[in-house]
Amino acid sequence: MNRRQPLSPSDVLTGGVSVVIACHSENRLDLLQRSVTSALAQDVTPLEVVIAVDNNDPLYLKLRTLYRVHPRVKVVANTGVRGASSTRNAGVRAARSPLVAFLDDDVVAAPSWLRRLIAPLGEPSVAGTGGSASPRWQTGKPRWFPDEFLWVVGASFKGMPTSQAEVRNVWSENMAIRRAQFLACGGFDEGFGKRLDVSRPEDTEMCIRFARRSGDHWLYVPDARVEHFVPTGRSSFRFFLARCFSEGRGKIEMRRLTHERLSSERAYALRTVPTALGRCLWQVVSGDFAAVLRFAAVLAGCFAALAGAVHAALHSPAAKAAPAAGDDVPVPEERSRAG
Repeated sequence: MNRRQPLSPSDVLTGGVSVVIACHSENRLDLLQRSVTSALAQDVTPLEVVIAVDNNDPLYLKLRTLYRVHPRVKVVANTGVRGASSTRNAGVRAARSPLVAFLDDDVVAAPSWLRRLIAPLGEPSVAGTGGSASPRWQTGKPRWFPDEFLWVVGASFKGMPTSQAEVRNVWSENMAIRRAQFLACGGFDEGFGKRLDVSRPEDTEMCIRFARRSGDHWLYVPDARVEHFVPTGRSSFRFFLARCFSEGRGKIEMRRLTHERLSSERAYALRTVPTALGRCLWQVVSGDFAAVLRFAAVLAGCFAALAGAVHAALHSPAAKAAPAAGDDVPVPEERSRAG
């Protein structure tokens, strides 16, 4: 197919879609199974669901046994670099379809998720797509939690587009891309990303690098919906501050890696945050006194992110220069086994 010619929805689906789900812990096995079930129950059935396991042989063997007779589920073990980036790359390398969609192991996709997510890929100028995520709180949303900071728990936040729009980046918990182009740009940077409790914006870095190489743009598709499970431990104010600190640190590290201006982050700070503060004040006047807590949380989150940025600026080593548009980027070395 000539990727410069627009395609009909049926043409987009000609080779099918592979859904890649990365995982690393037996503690999330129940969540993973729900995610796999939701992927298989789409109104557009994927060719396969690839479960990529990050350096965990017991979990790999358990999943091999669990899905051994399922014709649409493949289990892959990432035995190389630890982390979400390397594990997702292993899943994509094992995939058979020209289109790949990503889910996290703690999200559940709506029945129309896949169809809505891949539909815009018929337009050749669309590099990839990403959908929306709503939080599914294990113990209920804390009254102090501001909607503008839902990104802390991996959900779409207030201030994001409410209709389909061009964006700088999407999130890997809900993303679709062409497999060949993904591998050609090097996939996710295996030295930059989530490892255990250390979080970095590896999906943002990949989106920037991919768009720079291809000259295409990313599209946010809010109607492609998933639910992201938020455990009790991530509802605490301590986690909130730690995640904001990590985000500030990660964005500075990403800027060093990509040399990209943080325009989206600047817009968030200059528009979304002031709007949030103003809304909290209005809610206090209207009698919602919990808004005082949300007002304080917005300020605390901003200061924590700023502290993380300062920490990265003072302590992080300089990153290598990002490749220019059109530079050849090697495909990651094969470091997985499939079953």
